[in-house]
Amino acid sequence: MSAYNIYKDNKSLIVDIDKQSFQRNNHIQNQQTREKRNNDSDNNKSHFDNDKSHFDYVIGGKDVLYITVYDEPDLSYDPNTNRSLRVSTDGKISFPFLGDVKVAGFSPFQLEKRLEKLLSEGYIINPHVSVIVAEYHSKEVCVLGAVRNPGVYPLLGRESILEIISKAGGVITSESLGMAGNDIIVMRKNVSAGKETTSASSGTNAPTMIKTDASVDTEIEYIRLDLQKLLRKGDIALNISLQDQDTLYVPMAESMFVFGQVMRPGAIKLLEKEISVIEAISMAGGFTPIASPSRTRIVRVENGIEKTIYININKIVKGEKNKDIILKAGDIVVVPEAFF
Repeated sequence: MSAYNIYKDNKSLIVDIDKQSFQRNNHIQNQQTREKRNNDSDNNKSHFDNDKSHFDYVIGGKDVLYITVYDEPDLSYDPNTNRSLRVSTDGKISFPFLGDVKVAGFSPFQLEKRLEKLLSEGYIINPHVSVIVAEYHSKEVCVLGAVRNPGVYPLLGRESILEIISKAGGVITSESLGMAGNDIIVMRKNVSAGKETTSASSGTNAPTMIKTDASVDTEIEYIRLDLQKLLRKGDIALNISLQDQDTLYVPMAESMFVFGQVMRPGAIKLLEKEISVIEAISMAGGFTPIASPSRTRIVRVENGIEKTIYININKIVKGEKNKDIILKAGDIVVVPEAFF
């Protein structure tokens, strides 16, 4: 009763709180809360130190987030509250007090700091926020060819070729299943099209990249890597990071490839007989309605140098059979889209 002096006045109770006792108890409670928050923050920090996606992954549209505001369950969207937040296609979430908040372009760590700053501006004193990506939907890569589990995989931050191949179950090494060949091909949207450049030499381990002229194809860039050097010799210079919407193709041994505007793009196994460009396109199901046969090209490596050979299929069909080139193992036939 030392904390209270109770007086009776006109049949009502008036409670006069002893200020010193109240302040002491309040101080102890606040200190315990701060210690809990610090412990939670340390635990999360320890967890995320081992989770590089917390710092590297860039949040985008359609991702699903868990956001926890410590000691504020009404403001939290996490497993404890049985709810989450999906990022809209324009990169925003709707958050209590704050309204629409742009989250696309931030890592989870950066978004934590952003939300703490916004909530501290007149809403919560010293807020502590945790952000976890519960579902990854905004960034994906496609893995095709001689891997055990081809398919589409989420891209979690800066992930390398070997990390994505591991997700796909590794390359196939059994000949009966169509074992992997000597190369990996990365198909990437070309954000700097307009110049035709070739980078390759027998004396370098640098990835070979071909950026095609705008008159040929402004969309796709092809990066060819030596699979055997990467897997068996551990050449880390070849273990490049993948980007959103990349397609990683692991060709089968002794095969060539047809990509672009054909009905069934992919690998074609080279048998005993020779296969020409016309035959390969036919084996790939023929052209799509929006193909540009006159701008077909072959990407080929000879003596360690990668080069591009341009072919007008329309002329071959009209009778110029001498222009129909015989394909070699590792050749890539690219049929671009027509301009309208």
